[in-house]
Amino acid sequence: MAKRRVWMGQLKSKVEDRIRTGMNQVLEGVNRFEAQGGVRGACERAKVRGERQAARLLELLDEKGIRVDFSAFGPVGHEKEQELRRHYRVLGVPYGADYETTRHAYRAQMREHHPDRHAGDPEAERLATRKSQDLTLAFDAIERYLKPR
Repeated sequence: MAKRRVWMGQLKSKVEDRIRTGMNQVLEGVNRFEAQGGVRGACERAKVRGERQAARLLELLDEKGIRVDFSAFGPVGHEKEQELRRHYRVLGVPYGADYETTRHAYRAQMREHHPDRHAGDPEAERLATRKSQDLTLAFDAIERYLKPR
């Protein structure tokens, strides 16, 4: 019986040591991941790898004498165009309006629907907050598409 207790105690301490070691390794991995920028850093590293691979692919195609005409793919896909049309509707401007017209409409509507203008009425403030978020989302999407690079 005494041998069994000793053996169980040794087994218990070994298991605890292994668990502790494993947890330390997990924590080290998490700390290393965070030190490299976490999820944002991982996304940036993946983007850089993708850009490098795309550049390498273009080099290889160029070496083989193969030219790729990217304009044949069109500037905007169908889903992206529908999304842009929705954003233009939210801002109340015609599809394809230039950047300045879109910006002017966005600022005018933001002045009207800013939550601070409706500070006294909680319901109106909530609706204004939602509307201003929708306007900002729409303008940001259109701005990314229109803004000169």
